[in-house]
Amino acid sequence: METSSFYHPSIAFLMTAVVLPFLPGMRRWKWLLLIAPLAAIYGAFTNQPGDHLTLSWLGQTLSFGHVDRLSLIFAQVFAVMSLAGILYALHVDDRGQHVAAVLYVAGGFGCVFAGDYLTLFAFWELMSIGSTFLVMLNRTRESVLASFRYFLYHTVGGLFLLGGLLLRYKATGSFEFGPIDPSTAQPYDFLILAGFCVNAAVVPLHAWLPDAYPRGTVTGSVFMCAYTTKTAVYVLARAFPGWEILAIAGTVMAVYGVLYASMENNARRILSYHIVSQVGYMVAGIGVGTAIAVNGASAHAYAHILYKGLLFMGAGAVLYAAGTQKLDELGGLAARMPWVMVCYMVAALSISGMPLFNGFVSKNMTIFGAAEAHQTFVAMGLEIAAVGTFVSVGLKLPYFAFWGGKQTDWKRDLKPIPCNMYVGMGLLSVLCIAQGVCPSLLYNYLPFPEAVHHYAPWTAWHVLQACMILGFSGLAFYVMRRVITPHKALNLDFDWFYRLVGTALYTVISRPAAWLDSVWTDVWNVLGLRGLMGTAFGSTVFDRHVIDGIVDNTAYGTRGVGAIGALLQNGRLQYYLGLMTVLALGIFALYFYGLSWVPGASGPPRAAWIPAPLPPGPGPPAPSRKAPPPTLPPGTCPPASGPPGSSGPPRAARLLRASPSRQAPPGPLPHCSRRSGRPRSREPGVPGSQSPEGPALPDRQTGRPPARGGAARPRGRPLAPTPNASSGSSIWLAHAHTRSSRSSPSGPCSPPSWWASCRRTRRWG
Repeated sequence: METSSFYHPSIAFLMTAVVLPFLPGMRRWKWLLLIAPLAAIYGAFTNQPGDHLTLSWLGQTLSFGHVDRLSLIFAQVFAVMSLAGILYALHVDDRGQHVAAVLYVAGGFGCVFAGDYLTLFAFWELMSIGSTFLVMLNRTRESVLASFRYFLYHTVGGLFLLGGLLLRYKATGSFEFGPIDPSTAQPYDFLILAGFCVNAAVVPLHAWLPDAYPRGTVTGSVFMCAYTTKTAVYVLARAFPGWEILAIAGTVMAVYGVLYASMENNARRILSYHIVSQVGYMVAGIGVGTAIAVNGASAHAYAHILYKGLLFMGAGAVLYAAGTQKLDELGGLAARMPWVMVCYMVAALSISGMPLFNGFVSKNMTIFGAAEAHQTFVAMGLEIAAVGTFVSVGLKLPYFAFWGGKQTDWKRDLKPIPCNMYVGMGLLSVLCIAQGVCPSLLYNYLPFPEAVHHYAPWTAWHVLQACMILGFSGLAFYVMRRVITPHKALNLDFDWFYRLVGTALYTVISRPAAWLDSVWTDVWNVLGLRGLMGTAFGSTVFDRHVIDGIVDNTAYGTRGVGAIGALLQNGRLQYYLGLMTVLALGIFALYFYGLSWVPGASGPPRAAWIPAPLPPGPGPPAPSRKAPPPTLPPGTCPPASGPPGSSGPPRAARLLRASPSRQAPPGPLPHCSRRSGRPRSREPGVPGSQSPEGPALPDRQTGRPPARGGAARPRGRPLAPTPNASSGSSIWLAHAHTRSSRSSPSGPCSPPSWWASCRRTRRWG
């Protein structure tokens, strides 16, 4: 980076913006705000022409300090206005307003000293951000909405500028910021011009200005009236001098602004429309393009910053004290606010071109340059605009604000005006008069010094011409004062077309979009939402029962293993010996238990209920798997013990059904009486008949239970018989509950009865 003795005024303002939010006690540190403007004044009046603060970045050479006579005159007036504006705003305790103001001023200085389009664009956007907050920080609903519209306009203008400079770089390979010949202009040059015209409030791109400036803060509007539009005038003078389209556009602006200003009721809105009108003078002079016309445009920009800032200071003081800026609600304040009225009238006469004030020098120089270049239409339009300016700003606004045909309003509660506001207004009032009386204070800094003395303001014709125009304008106002009485109304001008186009686009786009949105909403509710909810439910279930189950169970298992391991590994030798003993005994027991099931191994005998297999012998083959029960003689009961040769008592089992033998028994079995123990006969020849003393036995021939209604079937179920190959008989197992607990001697029918005895376990061979 190349360094030099050049001082960039933006540095102090940027440092103030960084430090200011962290200073405790804003009232004790307000004097720091004056350091930046004083340093800016020093730099603006001492910097020498040349290219300073160049930086090579990404293959591009950025110039932050391109200084020539055109940039110096704008830098000087910017520095003076920054000092007056900060003096006017010292009573404000809102840090946000001060930070936004110094950032805004830093952006203006950066644009003035930018030597290339990239640097210009960066500071251009910084200005738009700072000014947006100056509107928003008024903290009303109207100011917030106006700030969004303001930022939208300047964003569009910034996009035009960005697109133009990128296309220009693609075509030329350079971001050089210099004059453009209108005869060789390319489409990207018109994009850059459109971006500049948005900030210059060229009609019809001006609607942001009268919408935002009246809704900004009292002190913020003072800064905004001086920097945004005048920065645009500077870049137009730098890049587009001699473009005839600008001469026509400037003339339209000058006339259009005063017409709408004459119809307004809001004091700051009147002044906003007059910014459009006065910037029209400058744009027209740049469009004419001659040296004297460009000198006039630059001089008028210098003078305009001073008197327009003073006008907004006076209107802001009235708003600050009375709480309103509507002319129909004011009047009778001249005696109660005399110094505010005096300072305001100095600015009003300056903007009207009254001799002895700076506007007389700069405005007539611009008109003279247009007439000298044979731009008759332009010169006549600017003269007509001068008449409207004096009527609306020089007569209408102060008349209805300070007099209005009313007596002094002693009933209104006026808020005391801080001294710093008077100091700021006094500084600008002195400068407006000094430049009018001594034009050389302004001539010495004009961009084309060879044409400085080509125009002499103090001639009899120029003075007489100005007096005639102002005199007839005053007479017209006196005659029409009741006609132009301000009324409560909102003049939309080109906003009406913007709103019409916006409403049409909204209607055309919103209805199909609303229909598509309703259809999509139904589809989403039916399919998408349910699917989404189902997916969410499944994910929840999976997370709870699978993921959490695995993780939790793993954690629990790990914790349990750890607990067991901690319990086992306690470091006690006797504990380890006991544990080893228990494990050894367990292994020993398992070993011997396993040997008991191995054939041929020594151990306890097998279960007694499992019969050992007998060697094969003669005998009739069994007709079925179940052997028939043994045949008993008539009138006898089965013996209490097993057949001869059987070992041990029979195993208990339930009473088995008779074997399904087809051979009929020789006779009915007797039933023994429960009381006497003697056999009781039943009907002969009827198998399964019910005896009154007990249930009937199953049919021996068929082995089936008795028919329904007959004798009840004895309890129990047959077990599979084990055939005895040697004797041809089967082993029958039966079990029954003992009906009587008393013992009886053995005998065929001795108590307990046959039924009870049949419940015992028998083993028949």
